[in-house]
Amino acid sequence: MKQICQLYRQLPQSLTNSIEIVGIVIGLLLMVILANIAADGSVLVLILFSLITMVVVGIQPLKQWRQSRQANQQLKMRQQKVEQLLAGRSRRSILQSSPFRYGRWPDGDDNYVIEDRRVGEIVHQVLSPKAAELWILEQTLGEEDNR
Repeated sequence: MKQICQLYRQLPQSLTNSIEIVGIVIGLLLMVILANIAADGSVLVLILFSLITMVVVGIQPLKQWRQSRQANQQLKMRQQKVEQLLAGRSRRSILQSSPFRYGRWPDGDDNYVIEDRRVGEIVHQVLSPKAAELWILEQTLGEEDNR
């Protein structure tokens, strides 16, 4: 649940507003459907509704597993690209000379924030130190290529 909240924080506000509105509408529709089922006393409809609900709820873990697998594959591809860009240079030396640094959120959240020392602002957030270092390496090496 905490990871979902962290991902939710990273979404643009317009998207989160849309998600909340859709959630409210779906909740209201479910209440209307359940009220009609209770008023009719139809056991068959209640069983059918329960089966559909179980299928929908059962699909969610599969979707999460698939998304996690895709995210891991993307992370591996990004790591391979960074290794190619490093061309034998030390990761540590590039991280130390980089204008970026990372640390925990000031409010104690589990996310890591990345700050651009040149402007003194938080420019990105990630879920782990490994992801933070990867992002910093990508940005620093990308800036070097653009010079």
